[in-house]
Amino acid sequence: LVISCPCALVISIPLGYFGGIGAASKNGILFKGSNFLDTLANIQNVVMDKTGTLTEGVFEVQEVVLKPEFDKDEILQMVNALESQSTHPVATAIHNFVGEIDYSIKLIDAEEISGHGLKATINGKELLVGNFKLMDKHSIKYDIDPTTIVYT
Repeated sequence: LVISCPCALVISIPLGYFGGIGAASKNGILFKGSNFLDTLANIQNVVMDKTGTLTEGVFEVQEVVLKPEFDKDEILQMVNALESQSTHPVATAIHNFVGEIDYSIKLIDAEEISGHGLKATINGKELLVGNFKLMDKHSIKYDIDPTTIVYT
């Protein structure tokens, strides 16, 4: 690029960003803005997952474990109905695992608890769906498998 006047400089910098963002998107990489390209230039370390690849950020339910006194299908349908109120990636994973939403399940006072999860009343009982902070807040005991590293 040959720059002969300040106008060309003013035009060439944004074009460089647009070109970089466009080339990245053709290769399946999405940048939310040009400021992230500047940040990328200063990265010293990149953390990979255990397979040595970068994670796509798409969650998938691997297993559902319930105590024997609970009906797995009934619980999953209620959780799916409540998670339909959320756009969180974990909610999407649950929906993909369970399938179609049972719209006959009536959610009363459904609400999102920021940083914790969701809650609603179904058939007169409170349903809580969320992380360990939500369970601790409501004094709900849970079993943790010590060999598992990540819990959601």
